Amino acid sequence: MSAVGEIEAWGRGIQRAFEACRATGTPQPRVHVEPGELWFEFPFSPSYLESILSGKTTQEGPVKTSVETTVEMTVKKPERVLEELEANPRLTLAEVADMIGKSVRTVERASAKLVREGRLRYVGPRKGGHWEVLGDDNE
Repeated sequence: MSAVGEIEAWGRGIQRAFEACRATGTPQPRVHVEPGELWFEFPFSPSYLESILSGKTTQEGPVKTSVETTVEMTVKKPERVLEELEANPRLTLAEVADMIGKSVRTVERASAKLVREGRLRYVGPRKGGHWEVLGDDNE
């Protein structure tokens, strides 16, 4: 995907986040932008905060589970990508995505993160090259 396509996709994602907040009556997220970083802060709705303070919340479980699942999946995807590419460095990212049951875009993001971290490198021409899994000492 080109940089323009990625930026367009981010824009749609940001728009969808705001629309979802409006649709559910929750406060709009606050957007923080710094060089090289963009993040959202999702404040709790007043009714949810009130339910927490009164001890009458039933939403604590789902919110906690959702956050734990997201963190767990974020950690496991890059490791799965590394495992598959270490076993067969000539795989394409589309093939890796199919093998681990994730979208190509998810695998592209995971591999880009691994490249930035110095844990993965693509060697050779775009067609005909291969992936190289790097050890912790290769930065």
